[in-house]
Amino acid sequence: MGFGLIVKRTHNKNEIESIIYHDKIIHLSTENGIKTEINTDKVCWIGTYINNKIVGLFAFEPLNKVSLDGHCYFLPEHRKNISSESYKLTLKLIFDLYDYKKIIVKCSSKDWHVKNFCLNSGFKLEGKTEKSALHKDRLVDEYILGMTKEQFLEYINV
Repeated sequence: MGFGLIVKRTHNKNEIESIIYHDKIIHLSTENGIKTEINTDKVCWIGTYINNKIVGLFAFEPLNKVSLDGHCYFLPEHRKNISSESYKLTLKLIFDLYDYKKIIVKCSSKDWHVKNFCLNSGFKLEGKTEKSALHKDRLVDEYILGMTKEQFLEYINV
């Protein structure tokens, strides 16, 4: 774990905005040109920091009492070098601190890099919904990936 890498929960809206409204990321956090509202009560924001500077965020929103919906926002220059290690630390933090049993990630069929990142991080492809996501004003399929706490523990012990 080089680079002075840490992950921790953040409620700091300025930090969150500095990542999700970054000019290279904002397209992931807008819908029909409207910025996503930052909710620090319902959404659990986990920041990734290098030498105390935020470089990425994971957002987890409860779907029900046992499952969370996960999202990832990383500055482009940090996506390849630390995102996998950061994700492991973040999932460990989520499963250690909260009583959730599963993380679910949904991504459009056009976001193959997100799907591959999740598969390489131990998630399992659980299915897809047809024509359920927008990509450049076109309906596209959406993949559903999931990982239970038990699968995560097996994955990090490999």
